[in-house]
Amino acid sequence: MKIVAIYNAKGGVSTTTLAGNLTTFAAERGVRVRAATLGPEHDLEPFIRRVGLDWHDALEGLPTEGDLLILDVHSHIRCADVLEPDLWIMPMCNRTAYENAARMLPSLTGPALWVWSSGVVYRSQVPEALRDRASFASVVIPRSPAVEASIGNYAAAWYTPDGEDSPGSRAVQALAHEVLTRLDISLAPATSLPLGPRPEGPYPSRRSFAAREEQARPRLAAYFVRRKDRA
Repeated sequence: MKIVAIYNAKGGVSTTTLAGNLTTFAAERGVRVRAATLGPEHDLEPFIRRVGLDWHDALEGLPTEGDLLILDVHSHIRCADVLEPDLWIMPMCNRTAYENAARMLPSLTGPALWVWSSGVVYRSQVPEALRDRASFASVVIPRSPAVEASIGNYAAAWYTPDGEDSPGSRAVQALAHEVLTRLDISLAPATSLPLGPRPEGPYPSRRSFAAREEQARPRLAAYFVRRKDRA
């Protein structure tokens, strides 16, 4: 099973939106995809459950079966250093997010794909010291009603009223195709997923998250060690 972790130490850069859209895109093309949240807010859960797919709380456990795991990593997580995905996707929307990606990548394991997620591109060149680890995606996600609606509706951009032909929807799908091609995951012809009702809470509390994260840290580390052993 291939693993993609979507993460930036700056919040509000579309990690959850990209995670939901990438999971939906893969499932539509026959990929046995799972999704998980590593963080105190489970915004990805209703997004995934709405199309009938499996979602996991990474602090409780991660799946071992499937072709692909999409891991939505919260910006303030403290255990990112134990993760060893096949690919980090690091969205960014401004200079701060760009600098955070450059600052955090040396502490992470594995290659990274940097993605401009707002259309305001501060810089398109990876710092020289990181060029063996990171590259920019070929697509920029523009500011788009379809992408904005994707966030509020817990549905992929092409399931929104603006539909599949909107610039935002086309950009997100192009990014998803680029990621899956890079991971050498075979894709079947696309089909539509049934879209259930928009889920409503309850949502988890932040209060106990720090303690839960500390307890989960050795389990997460062991998960990635076992995964390397299986490979």
